Amino acid sequence: MKTNFEDYLKNKRVSLDIETPDDDFIWAGIQRDLKPKKTFQFLSWKAAALILLALISGYFLNSVLNPAPKVVQFSLAELSPEYAKQEQVYQASIQERWDQIKKTDYKPAEYTDIFKEIDQLELLKTESLKDFKELGGNPRMVKTLFEYYEIKIRLLEIMLAEIEKNENDKTKMQRDERYY
Repeated sequence: MKTNFEDYLKNKRVSLDIETPDDDFIWAGIQRDLKPKKTFQFLSWKAAALILLALISGYFLNSVLNPAPKVVQFSLAELSPEYAKQEQVYQASIQERWDQIKKTDYKPAEYTDIFKEIDQLELLKTESLKDFKELGGNPRMVKTLFEYYEIKIRLLEIMLAEIEKNENDKTKMQRDERYY
């Protein structure tokens, strides 16, 4: 079914076709589209500057409103020489185990669970030291700190045992591969 418009176009087609295009009109349209839009570039710089300003302001406000916690430095030596000796023994034992671990070629990614436990233990120690400062030389607090040292030593011993087991497994596998 044809419409009136289609009939009109068929009848007037010859008069509607223009043999020569209007070059000036076409070129003016092309030049208008080629001109860079300065407003967009200006607005994008303005938006970037505002975002940067907001980020910097947020960072500074966060650091002012939520300052980093102060690390509490405390030693049991402040309470008594006996505690100082015990603490030194524990610290030397921990350092010795860390030195043994560092001598191996362990990969920290393989021991993430142990490192998570150590991190949690360190957080508990920090909390205990804060309480220690507030409550003073409470014997239960002293016992808690010595337990921290003992647990840390046990965790490091577990890690050393795991490292040794993994190394033994590797050497066993290498030996077994030679026989095949």
